[in-house]
This record gives sequence, C-alpha cells and structure tokens, in this order.
Amino acid sequence: MNVLLVAPPIDMDSAKLSPCALPIGLLQLAAVLREAGHVPTLLDLATVKIPEGIEPEDYRRALLCASIRELDPGYVGINCLTSMNFPQVRRLIYDIHVEAPDIPICLGGIHPTWYYREIFEHCPEVDYIVLGEGETQTVALANAIASGDRYALQGVQSLAYRNADGALVVHPRTSYIDDLDALPLPAYDLLDFTDYHRDLSRWYNPKNHTIKTLTPLFTSRSCPFNCSFCMGHIMTGRGYREKSPDKVVDEIEILTREFGQNYFAILDENSILNKDRFIAICNDISKRGLDIQLSAVSGFYLNAVDEDIVKAYKKAGGISVSIPIESGSSYIRNTVINKNLSDETIINAVRLFKKYDLFTIGFFIMGFEEDTPSTLDESIAMMERLQLDINNTANLSPYPGTKIFARAKQNGTLLIDDNQTWNGEVLFAQRSEMRFFIKPPGLSMDELRRYRAVFNQYFLYSDRVRHEARGSR
Repeated sequence: MNVLLVAPPIDMDSAKLSPCALPIGLLQLAAVLREAGHVPTLLDLATVKIPEGIEPEDYRRALLCASIRELDPGYVGINCLTSMNFPQVRRLIYDIHVEAPDIPICLGGIHPTWYYREIFEHCPEVDYIVLGEGETQTVALANAIASGDRYALQGVQSLAYRNADGALVVHPRTSYIDDLDALPLPAYDLLDFTDYHRDLSRWYNPKNHTIKTLTPLFTSRSCPFNCSFCMGHIMTGRGYREKSPDKVVDEIEILTREFGQNYFAILDENSILNKDRFIAICNDISKRGLDIQLSAVSGFYLNAVDEDIVKAYKKAGGISVSIPIESGSSYIRNTVINKNLSDETIINAVRLFKKYDLFTIGFFIMGFEEDTPSTLDESIAMMERLQLDINNTANLSPYPGTKIFARAKQNGTLLIDDNQTWNGEVLFAQRSEMRFFIKPPGLSMDELRRYRAVFNQYFLYSDRVRHEARGSR
C-alpha cells in the first residue's frame, strides 16, 4: 500500500528557523513502513522552491494534491513538531480532505501528542493521531487500512482515532521500542540532499570541509532525568534506550560514503550517559577513517563529562558542544529545575571543552516563576566567568504537561492558556523576542525586558566569534 508522509512548510517570518532540517522522524517511519511491505513517499513542503509570481500556499497545495492523485495513498501521515507548525498543518489537512475526502489523515509529533483531544474536537478532517514514539503504530495503521478494516486497531497502543461511529478512542501506551538496533536505517534514499543545501560558510568549520547540510543523528532515546521544564518524556518516555556503537557508526559511514555527508548533529541529550558506549562510537569513527565533524547540538549531560569522553569526541571529529547550564543560579538550576548540577561540575566541564578547543555554546533560560534580579544576575556572572563562545538564552517555554506549566497555572502566574497554544496562536519565543509566558512575582515586566536585552548582548561573547565571525552551529 502507498503511504504519503508529509513534512509541513515552515513560516519563516514567525519561526525564524532553517527550512533545511532533514525530516529524520519521517525518514524513520518510511523505513519501517517499507520493511513491512508498504511503499512510502516523502513530500517535504519545507524545501519546495516556489516559482516567481505564484503564491507559496497555492503552489504547495497544488503539489500536495498532485501527489495524492498520483499515489492514491492508503493514508497520509503528517508530522507536527510544535505549535508553530500547526497552522500550516491545519491548512494541509483541509486541503487533503477537499481533494480526497475518503483518504484517512494521521498526525504525529509532539504537538498533536499533547493536544490530541483539542485537535479531534476542532479538526474533523483528522482520523488518527499517534501519541509519542510512532514506528509500531505507523505500521499497524498501514496494515489495518491495507486489510480493508481501518478500525482493526484494538491491540495497538498509544494511538487515538475516531471509530466507525465517530467516537474518540484512545489506547494508552504500555511500552516503548526496547531494541533500537532492530529499527532499519532511516530511508535516506527518499531524499534529494541538495534540497537541504544552503550557505553554511559562516559555520564553525575547523577542518575546512565543504559543508552543505547539518545531518541529524540520534544515538539513543528517552531520558531518566526529571527536569521541570522538559516535555521530552511525553514522546519517548522515562529511562534510557541506546543504539549499539556499530549501529551508530554504520549509519554515519553510509551517510558519509554514499550520501556525501560530513557534518553531523548529535540530537539526543544523553549520548554520553553510557561512557564506554560513547567512547566506542568515537573510536570506531576514527578506526574507519571517517573524516567528519560532530556537533553535540543538544548538549552533553554535564555530570558524566570527563577527559576520556572529551578526548575521544575530539579525535572522532567533535568540534562543538552545547552546554545545558540553564541558570547561573544554583537555586534555580537545582531546586526549581531539578538538574542536580553544581557550579564546580559546570566549570570543570567547560575547562575540558576549552582544553580540547571545542566551540562552546551555553544554554540558559530566563523567566522562571522563581526568577528575581538576583538569580538573573547570577546567570550573567556565570557567562562572564565561563566566557563561552556563545550564550544562548531562551525565554522559558512552559510546555503543557511539564511541572513548570502546572505550577504556574496553579499559582496564577501563567500568561497563556491551552486555547492559545493548541491552535498555534502562541509561538514560544525565540532568543531575541520580548514575549514572556510566565510573570515571576519577583520581577516586573519592564525588568524582564531589560534583562532580555542584556542577555541578547551576551549572545556572541567570545573574541573568536566576534573577530572571526564564526557561526554558532
């Protein structure tokens, strides 16, 4: 059976994000569908080049409808990561329903996982929503539709759908995929990598490679920790599941030798949690002679950082690392966020990163309910002390389902409600945006804005960024 997988377009004016991110989640779904005997097709509307003189929405609609007519898919699956994607997704599901009202539509991703009830209530065109990690559910849905009974889903966990009578059915999750090595390689052959090329000449590039694309790489799933602002567990659960070193490096080698990729972004936050495994990955990259560069864009778990790890990472091609400090205030970091991370641990990790000449990107957050001028001053003092290449400070995003959201809602400090987030009315702020979603009792809104402006000034901190104009990725 044909299955059409769609990545929505991105509103660049509001999202301020690159349109060139490889849709790694859809590629993994395509791989398991193909392994199960189905025929997936990927349509990435974020990469479509719009001809001059044509409205982008009209052109994308025509392209989508043409794909449906050509493929006659058993169902259309659409990925929706955040609230900022959802207005585009709503247009897509409407267009699909108008073109082919009998073709089922399935949504997946973080946003519909959390807001599935609101989406089913307000979007009658949606038939299915996969809740969280979705390889098993995607295949089960394809099998049911191919069998002629699209409602034969009684044993499928973590799936919400309308039954034959139109009533909402929700199957709770009972487990996750334990053996990640059993998953096939993402279906990279469905991509034209040139669609994801852009000018990356300002990126940090100590090997002076020709870089066209930042290639995403997951080496593990789930997180055993309990940070109060994080909603990652909603998608992948608690705990820790990892791919074997061979599996990880096989994927890197295929991407390097067969698809010409040489710049990789490690997306999982816990890649170094198992020290022996991570060092084995790094050593195997070196052993196979893969001339690549690695960027730990989601950060390393700082309590696990030691010199053996940093040395192996550097030898394998590691060039940059994000550092999830979150706050210079020990109180905010440990009591409010639950990070269990000391100043000494942060300082020692940064010392090692600098010893091995890694490009350093600090992650900070402002706008916690408990923030005061004192706690924000401590973050500024931390930036001054560490002198990282970049200090990336985000306004706190109180995602539904997190402890931060629940606490602020209970205390009356939340400045948004679910009606504003489920439909994409609220886009959680970018680094320089003067919008806040929680009102800390210890700060006026004017004080928040003043600190926001100060943190913006600290974004490009180090001399090597300012003087050499190197990029932040």
